[in-house]
Amino acid sequence: MTTLVTGATGRAGRQVVAHLLAGGRGGTAPDPHPDKAVLRPRWRSWRATSTDPATLRPAFDGVTAAHLLTIGGDEYATLTTGAEIAELARAAGVRRVALLWNGQDGPVERAVEASGLAWTRLQPTDFMSNTRGWAPSVRAEGVVREPFAANRPRWCTRPTSARSPPLSCSTTVTPGRRCRSRVRRR
Repeated sequence: MTTLVTGATGRAGRQVVAHLLAGGRGGTAPDPHPDKAVLRPRWRSWRATSTDPATLRPAFDGVTAAHLLTIGGDEYATLTTGAEIAELARAAGVRRVALLWNGQDGPVERAVEASGLAWTRLQPTDFMSNTRGWAPSVRAEGVVREPFAANRPRWCTRPTSARSPPLSCSTTVTPGRRCRSRVRRR
């Protein structure tokens, strides 16, 4: 089974690749800078980006599962290319898709959900590693500035999200399933 992982060289994507590799699976990693990509055996990469779906066409060759980010480009903007990406996946014979949600119901989510593909939307509320962005204000002022400070976050570690069954793409995905991060309260 071959899995396409968008964002495979990023923080979350590297964990997905490591999990799939540990399970003996290879894959493909489209990347806008493949010369800088450090991937593992059984993984291939070349210049492609979700913001330009035509470049993704060869990435879907032989792929049966996909882990898709719903953002792209240098600005991490919500992708507007959802319909094209979903059609590429469907035409290639992809059977399962996991979407790493960015907090908005955007074009990728809508297109994949309408495509007839089995899909799962992973909805972490926040990743623990994102707190690294607080470091400068903590060092300088001893303060963390965040919107919605009264809300208790439901933290999700990237390795935890990478091990979720839908991302392994080796188990049955329940179509229409949305997985939200959970909090254990003591």
